[in-house]
Amino acid sequence: MVRERSWSATNTPLRGIGGAPHTPVSEALLQIRHRGMLARLARVVERERSGAPRV
Repeated sequence: MVRERSWSATNTPLRGIGGAPHTPVSEALLQIRHRGMLARLARVVERERSGAPRV
């Protein structure tokens, strides 16, 4: 028997035990974290492209 499950576009379960960690608050905190990581990555890439020595 095949059971269908509800999933969002980001492949996170919408209900049940798997969906519990995915609350609006946790998603907002992850967005803040990801923005910081992407900003640091952008600085590293720009530094590498400019030929500046690593610190």
